[in-house]
Amino acid sequence: MSRLDNDNLRAIILMIAASSAFAMKDGFVKSFGGLYPITEILSAQYTFQFLLFLPLLLIRYGPSKIFPKKLFLQLLRGILAIIAVAFFYYSISNIPLADATALVFISPLVITALTPMTFGDKVGVRRWCAVIIGFCGILLIIKPGFEEINTGTFAAVAAGIIYAFFQIITRKLSDEEVPLVTAFFTSAIGCVIANLFLLNNFIIPSPADGIIFAGIGLLVAVGQLSLILSLATAPPVVVAPFGYSTIIVAIAIGYFVFGDIPDLIAMTGIIILVLTGIYIAIRESKSEQIRGRIQ
Repeated sequence: MSRLDNDNLRAIILMIAASSAFAMKDGFVKSFGGLYPITEILSAQYTFQFLLFLPLLLIRYGPSKIFPKKLFLQLLRGILAIIAVAFFYYSISNIPLADATALVFISPLVITALTPMTFGDKVGVRRWCAVIIGFCGILLIIKPGFEEINTGTFAAVAAGIIYAFFQIITRKLSDEEVPLVTAFFTSAIGCVIANLFLLNNFIIPSPADGIIFAGIGLLVAVGQLSLILSLATAPPVVVAPFGYSTIIVAIAIGYFVFGDIPDLIAMTGIIILVLTGIYIAIRESKSEQIRGRIQ
């Protein structure tokens, strides 16, 4: 096996590890069942991230990198991140974990639809078809008209749309900012906002729940580091499709832990959404490579 193959395999394993860690973290959050305020969960998550990324940033780049080049975009990215996560945590408290996780993956469809306006890039007929088919998958998961739509469903879709803008900003920052700097700044903003809202709304967790809070922070750290290392080891075209393993792990957790079984219609929608998302990820990565060669 060549060095390139080894790097690609390592990156894929890291992406699957990141996706699994994020799904398990979401399972822990859902296990609280609304017992603790979302701000308290966010506080634990972002504080842990901040305490992880700060020493890594200082060791790797020194104090000068703490101040980003694109301050406004970094602030906006951090705010969008915590809003998206808050919506998502609300959604998984109200609907099955697999459904909520799948609905957040509306973001690649939104990004593709907005690409001509945000980046000035042309979206081909094939990707437009993938977007339309993907939205059909979303409708199958939501099942409008078949039953009353839960507010958690709207929250998951909102999280996905907000996350799309978060990713657009991330792409705009990628040319000038080091990924670790961006990850640190997002964690710092989330830490400040979550703890400000937590001041008058804190519930002392039981010892058992305290361990779960620690587990959430640890899984976020593992997920973030694995994700950064994965993207640094191999091109997005190699690893991006494996990000959808989050949905597979979420389905397994939902079934074995919470007894949630997606019905046939929802499962069909999830499969359609995953396949169109993978197709868009591959096409987008190839387009990036072509643009790179042209430039």
